[in-house]
Amino acid sequence: MTDEVRDHLLQLQASGVIRPSQSPYSSPVVCCRKKDSSLRLCVDCRLLNSKTKKDNYCLPRIEELLDCMKGAQYFTKLDLKSGYHHIDIREDHKERTAFTVGPLGFYEQEKLAFGFCNSPATFQRVMEDCFSDDLH
Repeated sequence: MTDEVRDHLLQLQASGVIRPSQSPYSSPVVCCRKKDSSLRLCVDCRLLNSKTKKDNYCLPRIEELLDCMKGAQYFTKLDLKSGYHHIDIREDHKERTAFTVGPLGFYEQEKLAFGFCNSPATFQRVMEDCFSDDLH
């Protein structure tokens, strides 16, 4: 599995999702398999999340979204593959996202990642900004 993890890290680097780090911070990582048997790196963000100021941006409730759709004639469904990986993290926050993958190195996130407590709110805000002219 080490070669597969190394390849996955190289792919994430090439995509601009992570970069090598020399941060004083570090979160542990667990590697696991997705349903399709591909690899997933799971960064344990619990300590980081406990020290993070929470973004209280309101996520929409399903009932509210369904109410907004009443009477609509056209609907669009989007599947945003790795959607979080398209949203930059502020430069001065990147070092806090550092993680260690044993002997394979020390990295930090350049893009939003699963597990960070503010990722859902940030993603929702970005999506609403992107589609604000088309919503409602």
